[in-house]
Amino acid sequence: ATGTNTLPAVILLLISLGGGIYSFAYGLRSRVVLSGSRITVRGALQEKTADRSEIEGMRTISTRSATYTQLCLAEGRGAIRVIRGFETDGDFDAWFRRIPDLDLRDRDAVLDQIAHDEALGATPSERLSTLRYATAWNVLLIVTAVMLALVLNLGDDSLQPSAALLLALLPVAVIVLVWRSPLLYAFLKQRKDPRTDLGFVLMVAGFGLLIRCRGIHLVDSEAALAAAAVIALVFVVTLFSFMSDGSTFWGRMIGLLLFAGLYGYGVVVLADTMPDHAQPVRYTTTVVGKHTSSGRSTSYILDLAPWGPVEEKNHISVSGSAYYRASIGDAICFNSRPGVFHIAWYTQIECNGAPSVNQ
Repeated sequence: ATGTNTLPAVILLLISLGGGIYSFAYGLRSRVVLSGSRITVRGALQEKTADRSEIEGMRTISTRSATYTQLCLAEGRGAIRVIRGFETDGDFDAWFRRIPDLDLRDRDAVLDQIAHDEALGATPSERLSTLRYATAWNVLLIVTAVMLALVLNLGDDSLQPSAALLLALLPVAVIVLVWRSPLLYAFLKQRKDPRTDLGFVLMVAGFGLLIRCRGIHLVDSEAALAAAAVIALVFVVTLFSFMSDGSTFWGRMIGLLLFAGLYGYGVVVLADTMPDHAQPVRYTTTVVGKHTSSGRSTSYILDLAPWGPVEEKNHISVSGSAYYRASIGDAICFNSRPGVFHIAWYTQIECNGAPSVNQ
């Protein structure tokens, strides 16, 4: 048992040690060397070199942690990453100015397609002006999504079902716009892409629906997660052809899966619970333990004894004040309903007229 308990600590120690060694090696070894027309980029563990004639062009890649230049080798022979976190001189900048900017090339190609698409207007300038109208529509959709999310979470109960339905339909409108006008609209586009990005609509809709799910607990969350995964897969299949180009494909695809997953889960949970007006069944259980979980924020969790349809030890998250007020043996009460799609759900209620521990 002792070995099992110490295994996580050992793994964490090895990860920390490996990270420290890598950081030390990176600081000691990493450098960029320019010699005539050749460039050599050395990292912590490897070294890559190429002649300027072997480089098709460069792209600027932005992530949460850094922005770097990616040198794309000709004939699909890979890429060389150049971190720009150091001081440069004029010779360095002049060397890179002779490398074609692939992001700018792609941007100009899209603008040229728009200018020559007769369906968008009579003249090239008129066709290019449609980008401004596309941006205006995007802003309108984002503002609408924000307003619907506010009504759904803060508005009158009688307005919330309509707000939920409209908010759930907005991402469908996004897909329609991308399919009908791919030259004007994109989804989680690359930075220099001139088209308007509709990804924010899905993001706002997803978070708005998810926040409304607070306080709703599912007896079988796996069923809701499976349905949410199917919805996310539909988004991936529908939008894949519009996201398959570009060096940031995988990053954008992960973003699509994340936002579509949040949206799908919110849609499934609210579609199952909001129209469910069945007579609730009341259950009572007790607190058998409590613990916290730390990450970017601290979660306060009460462990509960089995009750009703929940046949195993379970738990709920509560506020910090409720966590410190709760004691082992305290009663916790729930109202349970079957769900429109037969995904049983429950909410915490007061016990015997006394406030519940999370209030």
